[in-house]
Amino acid sequence: MVVKVGVIGTGAMGRAHIDRLTNVLTGAKVVAVTDINQEAAEAAVHDFKLDAKVYPDDTSLLQDPDIDAVFVVSFGGAHEATVLKALDTDKFIFTEKPLATTLEGAKRIVDKEMTKPRKVIQVGFMRRYDEGIHELKTKLDSGIIGKPLVVRASHINPDVAANYSNEMAITDTLIHEIDEMHWLLDDDYASIQITYPRQSSKVNNEGLRDPQLATLTTKKGVVVQVLVHVTAQYGYEVKLEVVGETGELKLPDDGFAPIVRTQATQQTAIETSWVKRFLQAYNTEVQEFINQVAQNQSPIGPSAWEGYIAAVTAEAGIRSQKDQEPVLINVATTPAFYQKKQAVQA
Repeated sequence: MVVKVGVIGTGAMGRAHIDRLTNVLTGAKVVAVTDINQEAAEAAVHDFKLDAKVYPDDTSLLQDPDIDAVFVVSFGGAHEATVLKALDTDKFIFTEKPLATTLEGAKRIVDKEMTKPRKVIQVGFMRRYDEGIHELKTKLDSGIIGKPLVVRASHINPDVAANYSNEMAITDTLIHEIDEMHWLLDDDYASIQITYPRQSSKVNNEGLRDPQLATLTTKKGVVVQVLVHVTAQYGYEVKLEVVGETGELKLPDDGFAPIVRTQATQQTAIETSWVKRFLQAYNTEVQEFINQVAQNQSPIGPSAWEGYIAAVTAEAGIRSQKDQEPVLINVATTPAFYQKKQAVQA
């Protein structure tokens, strides 16, 4: 079965998904696109030589009975409305993060999905599909370093767009670590605290504090510290280190180019694009989603409930930004609808 896909949003990320679905992965065909900018949607059809219809909006695209699955790749604030409308159809749904930009919105999606016979939503938390991170989790789960005690992580960007706000440091950047650590540790959060070190002189966005340090505690007592530095200038990096009872696990430095030794110096190139850094992870997660849809099976990647957990934690983080005090996190017991666990394949 070839999965017929409709793509909602044809900006940079939407085009990246169209490219991989059309030119890299197997089992899918993009048959419909839409974007708030119709010229962008038409350009995507032209540039990728798609045999696809351009719809004026998400509502009309979702009414097409020939579409098996939709990719929601619009701006974050539009995700909730589109996903809720998509849940009125029989289509599978792949939505980029965030599931919704508010806690209430994420809960509305979860509540509506649970009225269906099975899960149909996958949230695009691609970190789980990164080969290095996946291998680190495998070793952690094996008990090779005993129980985890402390996690140290960094999320580094060279710069951000002019519309990037202080809250987006949580909802757009830290949100990846929020989901990653919940999955990595198989543990729920108890609290989060945001603190502000010295402000970088490289910040141009009004109201943005950078860097920020997030400290999350889990119910099992693990302390997770994440440095968010989005105007670091030098490149894009993610760092991860787990300290256990009998050892440590560390994500290797990114090896995107040869180490150059010359004239008594050593240089290593650093990636500047998060899209390139996680290119294979994106490919793996989307291929898995397509394979599940082709078999008419529920997605096995990050669920709407996990998107909701991320939203709960992010909302607490935004509250902590205001006074830099710890905020308790309370998430209800996972509903039975979402309790069946299936391993993510890297």
